[in-house]
Amino acid sequence: METFFLTFGQRYRDESHPADDRVHADGWVEVHAPNADAARQLITDTFGPAWSLAYRAEEFDERARSFFPLGCLFELTGDPDAVPTEECSFCGGEGVIGGLIVDSGPARDEPCGACCGKGRVAA
Repeated sequence: METFFLTFGQRYRDESHPADDRVHADGWVEVHAPNADAARQLITDTFGPAWSLAYRAEEFDERARSFFPLGCLFELTGDPDAVPTEECSFCGGEGVIGGLIVDSGPARDEPCGACCGKGRVAA
């Protein structure tokens, strides 16, 4: 299982998050999933579009963590056997650009915004 660090927009500093009132702009949620695709699916199933960025563990170093004084708010753990069912023709479904998981669900015959945004979801 890989660990991803999910952050939220500044609006949730003063406004309640629509999916979970534990969410706050000054903290992160640790997401444990077998890969980036499974993490993204767990994130969107849990929070819908109401999140900012998801970082791979190696991208979320001490400096990055220093911007979130509340630290880890809670953890989400996905199915360890989860396997992506669709794959992007450009990036192979990895869904990560420079350590950031790009949010938006894949749609057939449209750019695969769930990953690199350059390919198309394989039929």
